[in-house]
Amino acid sequence: MVATRVGGVPEVVGEEDEPDHAGFLVAHDDVAGYADRLTLLLLEPRQRRILGEQGFARYRRLFTAEAMARAYAAMVKGG
Repeated sequence: MVATRVGGVPEVVGEEDEPDHAGFLVAHDDVAGYADRLTLLLLEPRQRRILGEQGFARYRRLFTAEAMARAYAAMVKGG
């Protein structure tokens, strides 16, 4: 996935230094950077597979109903 670094998108995709990032983030006006990342993904099927697997792991860690309930409970408890 290649996405722009706006709104809540970075939370969903993750930063490249996170072990379960699901893609690449570029500035909204970085046309060359966007094209470079898309080209990389077009030419590297292994990279696409890895990002897909990491994206699913990220979803399970952060965005399932159970994960969101745990995060909300921790926030309410102040932890």
